[in-house]
Amino acid sequence: MVSSPSHGFPLLALLLALLALGACTAVVSPAPAASDTALLPPRSEAPASLQVAFTEAHGGNAILWVAEAAGVFRQHRLDVALERRSMAAALRALANGELAVVVGSGAAALVAAATGTEVRLVAGLVNQSPYRFMVDPSIEGAADLRGARLGSSAPGSTTDLATRFVLRELRLEPGKDVTLLQIGSAAERLAALANGAVQGAVVAPPDTAALERLGFLTLLDLAALGVDDPHYQVIVSASLIAEQPAVVQRFVYALIEATALAKRDRGLTKQVLREHLPSADEPALDETYELFVQRLAPQVPYPAATGMQRILPLLVEIEPRVSAVDLALLLDPSFVQRAVDTGLVARLYRGR
Repeated sequence: MVSSPSHGFPLLALLLALLALGACTAVVSPAPAASDTALLPPRSEAPASLQVAFTEAHGGNAILWVAEAAGVFRQHRLDVALERRSMAAALRALANGELAVVVGSGAAALVAAATGTEVRLVAGLVNQSPYRFMVDPSIEGAADLRGARLGSSAPGSTTDLATRFVLRELRLEPGKDVTLLQIGSAAERLAALANGAVQGAVVAPPDTAALERLGFLTLLDLAALGVDDPHYQVIVSASLIAEQPAVVQRFVYALIEATALAKRDRGLTKQVLREHLPSADEPALDETYELFVQRLAPQVPYPAATGMQRILPLLVEIEPRVSAVDLALLLDPSFVQRAVDTGLVARLYRGR
């Protein structure tokens, strides 16, 4: 973790804000899902086991968590085991067959494809950037950032690319006008902001609410701008598609149904978020739900083609080999398209 002398917003205050109501974590009771019985496999069919990794403990997982808690995966005869891994570890496990699915950064999947891993993106759970660029209260504009330290993560990561996009918008150059510090996790970047080790970072809910209470300001809101981004994608191996396409299809169906359920049932979804994000208080949970479920979760979750095209120039600067990746091969929208063609999406949202 990066550290530096405190500047008036002690880490203790942040931790107290984050821990408020954390002890009130609720246990989620499964709720009936809106499954289309015509698309369900027969009950006589043995459930298919899937090891699935998610890479960040944030609201982008809301749909995945709801599908598990509400029994949507089970209705599609899927025995899904969820676990959290770092993006790099998850992609290595996907490549060696230890994992079936990774839900994580489309940019990282693009780099993996450029370096020889045969992966495919079959759905996009978050296809726009959820970030706000938040800064120390002493910073009033881009000019005040010259000479500042900004928190990010590894080059080519979602936060790194978002930070570089922000700097382009503000006409600042990393390494010249500002210093980018690699700080591993979102929690560590939050702490670095609070103790003054960095003066700015891209932040997503629920962390935005905690920083606002400490007086931090939003200099640029990427979520409000609708910036296309392959932020959170469903990534599978090419071999899984070749060998078990029906299982991939059922997984995509389940996510589409869980999206409709999450949008319809605010109470259930907030309860799920509360269980997985126990340090978030009610206003932070509300902000997380509104952004990640109501605004960013697509009814028709095609993989993020536009977002991939947008990040490509930024990513080429870090990993030139990505320019040779065939995006038409990397992105496989056929499983989502089948959900549209069967009428599933229309039936799920009829009357909304």
